[in-house]
Amino acid sequence: MQIRRSRVATIAVSVLWLAGCAHTSPSAPLRIDGSSPAAFQASWDRMHRSLTREQQAQLDVAVLPIAFGPYKSFTKVPPALLAGVGPKDIRSRIDGMTFEEILALARSEPVKVSLPESQ
Repeated sequence: MQIRRSRVATIAVSVLWLAGCAHTSPSAPLRIDGSSPAAFQASWDRMHRSLTREQQAQLDVAVLPIAFGPYKSFTKVPPALLAGVGPKDIRSRIDGMTFEEILALARSEPVKVSLPESQ
């Protein structure tokens, strides 16, 4: 009888332990790592893949006002920047930011570009 209780207790503890391991808490939001070009690209790709197609479009468009914002006016943006702006051009400005923070920064810039709205 004692052996049976011991086995039941062992099984019960094992089941509870496995259940505890299987339960995961909500993960922290993804953030951009601007510490190096490689880390930035990896974190950008990871964030991009985690988003819906609509959110991906929002993130892609958000690059423009963030890149052009320091010039205060679209007409003052250097032509070379207009030809090939991309996420790498805003690496230091979005370092440590989440998707929502990047969109908020884009909306706060003086150069306005319409961001696709969430539905």
